[in-house]
Amino acid sequence: SNPTLTTILFKDNFIAASMDLNSNPAISGVTMTNNGTNALLVDGGTMTNGGTWDDPNITYLVNNAVTVPVGKTLTVAAGQIVKFREFGNFGITVSGTLAANGTAGQPIIFTTSREDAVGGDTYNNGGIPSHSYAGQWDALSFGNTSVGNVLDHVEVRYGGENGVGAVIVNGAPLTLTNSTLQA
Repeated sequence: SNPTLTTILFKDNFIAASMDLNSNPAISGVTMTNNGTNALLVDGGTMTNGGTWDDPNITYLVNNAVTVPVGKTLTVAAGQIVKFREFGNFGITVSGTLAANGTAGQPIIFTTSREDAVGGDTYNNGGIPSHSYAGQWDALSFGNTSVGNVLDHVEVRYGGENGVGAVIVNGAPLTLTNSTLQA
């Protein structure tokens, strides 16, 4: 579905909001208060239609591994924060295309759900230090069937679970510019 959510207060819920991979909501003016999870929980799985994550007013929290299949594109818009549930070995496997075009003023950030410095207090734990460090989520992995991949003005933080890099290129074309990869 493609719902439009404007000027919404998510308050005192177990999870602020959730969506499956085939949804493309239009979200603006969101406030999240006292939810068990202050984010838009994204189901994992294989995208059947491709998708666009373009709601920088709300943090996306990937709850399971995501696959972008051959012939499909996941587009991530400038300013979007995408967090991955920590220590679940979850990331994005790209067999199709990942187009993540941020800007200098609005970078796209891929990080762990434990990092509260961006995207707010994900687990509403009242500012308990997040202890973010390398290896808390898997990776952005580009398979040899993927094409046209772009990471521009992107920050990839605290990934690389199991001692592997947070961006893995397996024979795929990738344009990586103006970006930061942080352990």
